[in-house]
Amino acid sequence: MYICRDAVRVQMADGKYIFNPALEDKVTKEINSMIAIATANKGCDVVIDQTNCKSGYLKAFVDKFNPTHDIQIIVLYQPLWKLYVRNYWRWVQTGKWIPLKVIRDMYSNQKKMPWGNWLEYIKSPEILKYAKA
Repeated sequence: MYICRDAVRVQMADGKYIFNPALEDKVTKEINSMIAIATANKGCDVVIDQTNCKSGYLKAFVDKFNPTHDIQIIVLYQPLWKLYVRNYWRWVQTGKWIPLKVIRDMYSNQKKMPWGNWLEYIKSPEILKYAKA
């Protein structure tokens, strides 16, 4: 099952992508509910698409679900310049613009992650080996 945080935001904002800090607790509750439903089926793989790489957020997720589930978090690395280019093309194609400070902060947080145990860091081309498995 695939769960996307941005898609939940769009759904809660009547079809428009809006990042609203006041809405984030509701988004988190909905994501957790979706995960609980998906993982009720033993053997079901769940992919959660979430761009935030703050270790505290990910640790809270692991603490909540790890006692009953085998969790592996994979962070896909992209160089900062590629993130800027992708942001520009996203804006051209969809009109959706992510402030550069947000991108820089997420990139910086990714570099501070506590790698090991449940967290794996791979460079983008390496993801192909997982897709082929």
